[in-house]
Amino acid sequence: GEIEIEVKANIDFSVEIEESAKSWVTHRSTRAIKTSTLIMEVDENDGAEKRKANISISGNGLKETITIYQEGAKPTIVLSQNDYTIPSEGETITVEVKSNVDVMVEMPKDASWITENTTRGMSTNTYYFDIETNEEYSQRTAEIKFTNKANNLSEVVKVTQTQKDALVVAKSSYTIDSDGGQIEIEVGHNVDFDVEISADWITKEQTRAFTTETLIFNIAKHTGHDNREGTIIFKSKNGKLTQAVKVYQAQEDALIISKKDIVVSDESGTVSFEIQTNVEFKVSAPNVSWLRAVQTRGLTSHTLTYEYDENTSYDSRKAQIVV
Repeated sequence: GEIEIEVKANIDFSVEIEESAKSWVTHRSTRAIKTSTLIMEVDENDGAEKRKANISISGNGLKETITIYQEGAKPTIVLSQNDYTIPSEGETITVEVKSNVDVMVEMPKDASWITENTTRGMSTNTYYFDIETNEEYSQRTAEIKFTNKANNLSEVVKVTQTQKDALVVAKSSYTIDSDGGQIEIEVGHNVDFDVEISADWITKEQTRAFTTETLIFNIAKHTGHDNREGTIIFKSKNGKLTQAVKVYQAQEDALIISKKDIVVSDESGTVSFEIQTNVEFKVSAPNVSWLRAVQTRGLTSHTLTYEYDENTSYDSRKAQIVV
């Protein structure tokens, strides 16, 4: 502001401001101002310490001194931003500090993932902090303090880093027998997700609360003779994450023989019957001398061939082959 100093004098005089105060006190007297009034302009004191200036008025061997005292500003620490949210990939943040006192940085003790970057060309009121990549599946938070203990001042920067997005299933495949049933799939996630099912014989059970994070799927009975597979896809709402679970269902076991009763003439010859199966099997032939298994290539396709001798007796005969 301005200060008016009234001077009563009957001599010419000069005004001199001490050297150390010339930067912030200015004599603004002009011809328009009465010779008996001095106007001094005083700049704002943004420092915390109070200050003073001596003004000497002298002339004709006489001298008077005027002292101006100015209070210091209230000690303060002002940050450009108090909250930072960082993506999981990490980055470097810049903190601008305005203060009229000395400032000390206190790093969080339990957050090694934040480090002060002192390699950059830093000004006295600019600080840089490197935030590492967050490999965890939950977000994390830490606080950086800017303090001045002499005036019991502190300001806090809160750094929150988002988690690494995840969608994890406990098992990637399940095998169930042909009778069907239920499977429980545990899903670990920190994102919202949808479920897509590729086969109509798999249905998602809706009776349990979804919040249990255990999803139940019903598997229908399988009456076919070939095994089958389906896929359950877990997909995050944002489409960035997917997990697939394969469901394998066994076929219905079968052992089908094309002919169960075979009548042949009294002459010798061979007879064949076809077996359709999807299980391991063995053959028990009767212990008779007139019937023998014929080992042919057809056996690999489950066609069994037996050779029988001529019946020279006058009675019919029979033998039972068990598969």
